[in-house]
Amino acid sequence: MRGLEDMKKSIDHQVKEAQRKGEETEEYVKNWVSEVERKIDEANNILMGEGHKIAKFSCNIGSFPNLVSRQQLSRKAQKMAQMIVSETQKAYAFGRISYHRILKSSYENKGFQAFVTTILAMKKIMEALKDPNLSLIGVYGMGGIGKTTLVKEIACKAQEEESFSEVIMMIIWEKINLEDAGIYFKAHQRGSKILLVSRDRDVLRNLMGVEKDFKLEVLAFSEAMNLFENFVGDVIGKTGFKRLATDIVRECGGLRIAIVTIACALKNKDIFVWENASQRMKKAPREVYGKAYWSIKTSYNFLESEEKSIFLLFSLHKEDSNIYVENLMMIYAASCNLFRDVDTLVEARNLVRTLVDKLKAHCLLLEGDYHDTVKMHDVIRDISMSIASEHEHMYRFTNVVKFERWLNDGKLKDSTAISLLGFKSCTRLPEQLGCPRLKKPVALIGELKNLIILDLSRSSLVQLPKQIGNLTRLRMFNFNDCSSLKVIQHNVLSSLVHLEELYMGGVFMNWESKGVNGERNNASLNELKNLTPLNTLHMRIQDVNLLPEDMFSADRLERFDVIIGDVLKYYSRSSTSSRRLQLTLPKSSLIYECGFQRLIRKCEELLLGTLGKIESISQLDTGGFLELKYLQVKGNEEVRYIVDLAREIHSGSVFQNLETLNLNNLENLESICFGKLTSESFGRLRSIKVQKCNKLKNILSFSIARKLEEIKVAECNMMEEIVYLEDKDDAHNTVTNEATKDKLEFPHLHSLRLHSLPNLIHFFGSELETNCNSLSPDFPVAFPNLRVLELYGINFSNLRPKRCPTTFLFQKLTKLFVRGCFNLQYLFDSSIVGSIVQIECLEVRECPVMEQFFRSNDAQDEEEGKLEKILLPKLRNIKLESLPALKKFSARDCIIECESLVELYIDGCAQLKTFTTNSMPTSTGVLDEETEPLLREKVAFPHLDILLVNDCESLKWLLSYTMAKSLSRSLRLLEVRSCPNMEEILVINEAFEEERRVEKILFSRLENLRLSSIQSLKGFSVALSSNFKFFQLSELSYKNLETLSVGHFRNSKYLLTFATVGGLVKLKKLTISRCEAMEEIVFVTKESAEERRSKNITFPKLEHICLESLVFHYSKDFVKELISLNVHPY
Repeated sequence: MRGLEDMKKSIDHQVKEAQRKGEETEEYVKNWVSEVERKIDEANNILMGEGHKIAKFSCNIGSFPNLVSRQQLSRKAQKMAQMIVSETQKAYAFGRISYHRILKSSYENKGFQAFVTTILAMKKIMEALKDPNLSLIGVYGMGGIGKTTLVKEIACKAQEEESFSEVIMMIIWEKINLEDAGIYFKAHQRGSKILLVSRDRDVLRNLMGVEKDFKLEVLAFSEAMNLFENFVGDVIGKTGFKRLATDIVRECGGLRIAIVTIACALKNKDIFVWENASQRMKKAPREVYGKAYWSIKTSYNFLESEEKSIFLLFSLHKEDSNIYVENLMMIYAASCNLFRDVDTLVEARNLVRTLVDKLKAHCLLLEGDYHDTVKMHDVIRDISMSIASEHEHMYRFTNVVKFERWLNDGKLKDSTAISLLGFKSCTRLPEQLGCPRLKKPVALIGELKNLIILDLSRSSLVQLPKQIGNLTRLRMFNFNDCSSLKVIQHNVLSSLVHLEELYMGGVFMNWESKGVNGERNNASLNELKNLTPLNTLHMRIQDVNLLPEDMFSADRLERFDVIIGDVLKYYSRSSTSSRRLQLTLPKSSLIYECGFQRLIRKCEELLLGTLGKIESISQLDTGGFLELKYLQVKGNEEVRYIVDLAREIHSGSVFQNLETLNLNNLENLESICFGKLTSESFGRLRSIKVQKCNKLKNILSFSIARKLEEIKVAECNMMEEIVYLEDKDDAHNTVTNEATKDKLEFPHLHSLRLHSLPNLIHFFGSELETNCNSLSPDFPVAFPNLRVLELYGINFSNLRPKRCPTTFLFQKLTKLFVRGCFNLQYLFDSSIVGSIVQIECLEVRECPVMEQFFRSNDAQDEEEGKLEKILLPKLRNIKLESLPALKKFSARDCIIECESLVELYIDGCAQLKTFTTNSMPTSTGVLDEETEPLLREKVAFPHLDILLVNDCESLKWLLSYTMAKSLSRSLRLLEVRSCPNMEEILVINEAFEEERRVEKILFSRLENLRLSSIQSLKGFSVALSSNFKFFQLSELSYKNLETLSVGHFRNSKYLLTFATVGGLVKLKKLTISRCEAMEEIVFVTKESAEERRSKNITFPKLEHICLESLVFHYSKDFVKELISLNVHPY
């Protein structure tokens, strides 16, 4: 058991490391971890509980062994041991535990404009991206020329064409380690591309080793003029403006950033402003950024005073930073006397956001990579730093040495702002800065009464100082995530009479109970009721008994994140919403006593647990939840309906802005919608997840569901259909329309997950269909944009009925996961193959009656001599597990081509012999399927990287010669385990003379070879050797092999010949276990005996050798040679 637990810990560590690198864990690894956790718990119960209880029984003279119970326990222990071995072997078989996320359409590129220069460059780069021999490509050019914009557009185009599995774009200034950046890019990952962008060609070529690079040239003058005119508009046609525009554009030197910036600054300006700009730019120095400097400086001069102040603050941030707009308010308030002209934080926040929007309009700021963030172009940032330091005495330091030198030299005495963001190797700051003009609040420690914003978040405070109550001018107080805070003195919070925003989320303080008389040691929540200006509140209160009456009745809060009750076990959702309420209450009356209905009415996100006697969620707001975008209801046994319009009166539509609905563990939920809805109700719903709602029989009507993008339904025992048809007079009913009479389409659905629904008959049910047991009825149902389909524990017999046209199905499906579908006999009819060409991942597990994936149902397809083709060009991963009835991939003779396949995993397929039937007769003229290997010449996997085969009882041969030759340059890991009837790994058919003459196959990339429990194995290839000599094929066949593991062989007398040892120059790990017939590891033939006397056995890279349960004794010479290599047998 300890070994399995250690293995699980090892896998957990690998998963965490992969997540740190931004990778996604493979689904089979997640399933393994979950299954092992369950089995470890069961085993521990036997060992610690049941074992102690039943091993003995007592009588009046003492305790005696309970022999019957011990026998039962012994059987369980034996099964437990088998389970441990099985699960451990599965873990060893993991070729990899993670993969890079493929982020489709992840680039936004609003600023791209196509010109001849950029189109030519883009065409050349796209051609390089499509070159299969190129993976690392560079683009370089001077700053501000438009490199990033161009490369983003290329990435967009590449993803739209879906030509590559992944496109990664990186902007670099110096050499970086791609692995440190979370990018593990290997040569075998064909289809993946990295675009590196830099100003310096040497960085790309010499330091990063790009395989091809492209220089982006400046815009031609005519292109630059067109770009300028696009921004300034028709004013160019007025007298005098054309000449000035020509002069200004010429001075910009074809730099896109300079042209765009000055154009935005001059838009709608008078001609004398243009004259002034032209004169200044002509006088600009010709140093680096000279042209761009005066363009951006001119734009800066046109800004208002407040716009200039916040613009210069951006220069104090690190390059390429994502700057949160919310944080800007605090910095701006502290440095620029923000509250001189505004009265409230709401006004201040609005002012900052207005200024940021103006800077965006001036093209001086860009959208950030994350929600509510902005960025500054590196050229603009460099120039703004120059302006800030030269004219405003604002400085940014990146290391302590330069900072201390300037400080000691007195260069900072006139500074108005100092940024230490990104400081490295700094453990202390000087006690005295000697900067009297500094506007940052360093000198305000002794004058806290003037403090407006105080942020103590994430500090280790245990008690809030009583003196905080003196900060009567404080408007924002943030002590979020002060998890150690336990005490706030009574009346401290109530003294902050001007407080507008209070952040105390993540604080589990001992609030004073309501109704306490006499001396109080701690604050009570009643104090918050007296803060009249308070409009923003973040807090968590576990004990609902602490809540005063009318806590939220004043209706002042405009921004809030309030968590009430024992919610920690329910919710872990992160959010960007400004109005969120999480509520778990013992009785429904508290909703009205404390005023929660006012918060519910304003909520954008609402997460509900138990609420007492509440039967429908809609009764919480008769106004219809007009603001709500996200609703989660979990662990509530009273709720029968989400919307009950039969017994409730609502003023209009309900949930008309709801985007996400999440329902979990609602045992008595009978229907999501009860009663007739208006056409606007649920009009924006895009995602629904339903789990453990055992009384639900369906989810939503067709007209609501057809707008959905994501559906997940799991563990709902009574679910019969996912979507139902409305009544004919229902306001939502559109099925009878002309547009839908031929098919029912779900045009936006991209993810469909159906798990553990034992009574599910079909996805869509209506009077239009006949009884069937499939994903869709005979009436055509279309999923034109479905990308992910998961079916776990569903009793479908197939995924598509005969009469449904293939064009209506899964044209964009990329991932298909099927598990535990006990009636599923096949996946698709063969006619559907042409509609699933986008599939990238196929995983089928635990389907006991499945015989094949593609079934032929057309009589014409059975014509003799007609060869079918199954082309899945983007399929990268296949996993087949626990499919005891599976015989073939396709029942008919066909060609299977998967040119992108990198991993094939087959486990527990007892009847599987070959992927495809052979139509070629033997010498006797009889079709003989019994002599076919698993993978043969009609199967094309040219880029297969990992091949794992386990527990396939009927499999006799793995690879044909043609297939082995095809895989020799791609295969990196080959593992075969528990195939008792396998006779050869590589079979050479006597019918082919060319194959009989072959001498060697070069597995030039093979790194790991693991063979175990193959009792009937006669040899790697009997046609090449009558004995089991793996590496006799060629001294160079396995030159990259690092791990060789063999075990549980009956017939093998030796493993290697002395002649082939020299080819294993990279072997690091050698494991041989339970090979009873083995006499020697390295066999010396007569031909090599003389050479053996003069040379030692040499494994120059060998680090580890494990020899387990072998009957032969090591020779003295062999042990000496191992010791000389620092390798010890055990």
